[in-house]
Amino acid sequence: MDVVGKRIVAGSLVPLLLAVAFAGLRAEGARSTTSACSSVSGVDRPAAVAGRTVRVLYAVAADAADDSAGRVGLIGADVAAISSWWRDQDPTREPRFDLVETGCGQGLDIGLLRLRDTAAALSTLEGRYGRIVSAVLSSSDGSPFAKYLVYYAGPVSADVRMCGEGAGEYDGRGVAVVYLAACPAVPSEVIAAHELLHALGGVPRTGAPNACPASPAHVCDSSRDILYPFAPRMPLRLLSLDAGRDDYYSTGGAWRDIRDSRWLTHLDDQVPLSVVTRGDGAVVSNVPGVHCSGACRSEWDGGTFISLSALPGPGSRFVGWSGACAGAGRCDLELHGSPVARATFGPLSATSTKHGVDTASTSRANHGGG
Repeated sequence: MDVVGKRIVAGSLVPLLLAVAFAGLRAEGARSTTSACSSVSGVDRPAAVAGRTVRVLYAVAADAADDSAGRVGLIGADVAAISSWWRDQDPTREPRFDLVETGCGQGLDIGLLRLRDTAAALSTLEGRYGRIVSAVLSSSDGSPFAKYLVYYAGPVSADVRMCGEGAGEYDGRGVAVVYLAACPAVPSEVIAAHELLHALGGVPRTGAPNACPASPAHVCDSSRDILYPFAPRMPLRLLSLDAGRDDYYSTGGAWRDIRDSRWLTHLDDQVPLSVVTRGDGAVVSNVPGVHCSGACRSEWDGGTFISLSALPGPGSRFVGWSGACAGAGRCDLELHGSPVARATFGPLSATSTKHGVDTASTSRANHGGG
């Protein structure tokens, strides 16, 4: 039987997280457990995608051996299945998973998270989710620009078949956790997709007409909805993303809509941002995506607001912006068209001439011209 509706307070960074779960499904059909370009790392490597990302972690108990190498294929296959399913449901959107450049192309960047608690302490359901969330948000991976999809394979008690838990703020942090040992017959990509939707904000507390009376974090209009409280016995490809498109995704209602999440790539509206530096210095963005010396290009969702900062190298100073940016301070951009931001650096011993550049402390632009 499925267990739903257990509330867990998980630290000050996420004031209240609603725990949800799938259980008791049988996997239908086999799938590949290889993923040539995905890899596990103990550090957050520079992402190959720009914007807010879904960061995938593999969590290991404090006293457990690191078996992450054997889980890469499974996790990579889950992410590929979720991305493909999402595009089938909405060809203009997909989750922006954290990717890195590898020898075989772009691959999923799976972070290794060593938990503070022992496997025995995490075996019982009570407090497990809160402990994992706390470890995620207090680690070096605790970025305010990331949502987290965490896999945990440690032993779990069999008295409650909780396959996963997840929750989060619509426009803030969110954590989804898949307990691989809890429900071996359940397709893990189904659990991951369900919990990820909760981490993205889930069913709104007000407005959703088909929210389940006994479990308002779920919808009850279709047993094939991915957020139905009792999961049907079928693979992810046969489930629906908001079956009636009237509760939490592409609803056209006045309430929040996950389709507008800043953690989804807008496949129908990508803006190329070019950054060019001259002299000894770099340009970085407040939202991950730009860390450039020389000439760089990144793809962003149209309408994204970012701030660019110029960082002079040793013995260098920032002279000023040109192109899509102006002045000599921070550059705030709303991304449209094909903007080109140029940053010029000069030696500290150079004259203070700014070559006609306006030295206002902050520039703001919403055009796309170069």
